[in-house]
Amino acid sequence: MPGPGFSRLSLARGLRQGAIAYDHSLTLTVPADKVGAHLTRLRDFCLSQVGCELISATEDADDRSEEEDRRHARLSARVPHDEVDAFLEDAAAPVTGETGGSVVTQALQTNERDLSAEMADVGRRLAQMTAYRDRLEALEEKSASKPEDLIKVAKELSEAQTELESGMREQKRLSRQVATEEITTYYESARANLGPLRRSWKQTGVLFSESLADVWAFLIQALVWAPLVVVGLLLVRRAVRRGWFSRS
Repeated sequence: MPGPGFSRLSLARGLRQGAIAYDHSLTLTVPADKVGAHLTRLRDFCLSQVGCELISATEDADDRSEEEDRRHARLSARVPHDEVDAFLEDAAAPVTGETGGSVVTQALQTNERDLSAEMADVGRRLAQMTAYRDRLEALEEKSASKPEDLIKVAKELSEAQTELESGMREQKRLSRQVATEEITTYYESARANLGPLRRSWKQTGVLFSESLADVWAFLIQALVWAPLVVVGLLLVRRAVRRGWFSRS
């Protein structure tokens, strides 16, 4: 069962200090015909949670395999700290028609990033830009009677406001990473165990195709050289009839 591993994640988060951003990667193998059902169930679970933010959800099939149906699905979401364990447990739970052993956890990885320095730097820049904007606003009031100065101050004030808003968006992004955790769940179809008869039939088909290709290549080469061979035989026959090869 995946529960104990997920509980260790809770313990690690409980010991965190500072502005730590967590992201998790969970890889599961499920039956090929259940990949879509798992993706749909996990997506609906996220959308039903107030704090869960769905980032992306994709599903595709690998047609390169001739022996089995290979399907893949990927879902990324951002989840509050206290909902991470429930999200992971739902991701690894069997869907309708499956047993507990049908879902196998292949890998569970957690990365930690300390964003304290970045958040402090953004905070300092915001304080500086706020003070600069306030000075420009005061200067704008004093320059009301001077059109040239007013235009110059208004331009600098607009640039300062734009940079300030950009810094605020960056601060919000960093705060969001610290307040929530990003989880990426991968679903991969389990490899099917082909029976001996099916495997032999597929191998026979491959050998037949290769043999047919060899015969076709031989016929093409024969068509290319056939006229030359016929001309050569005619010349030899003519030479024999005229006695070119007989001794005088």
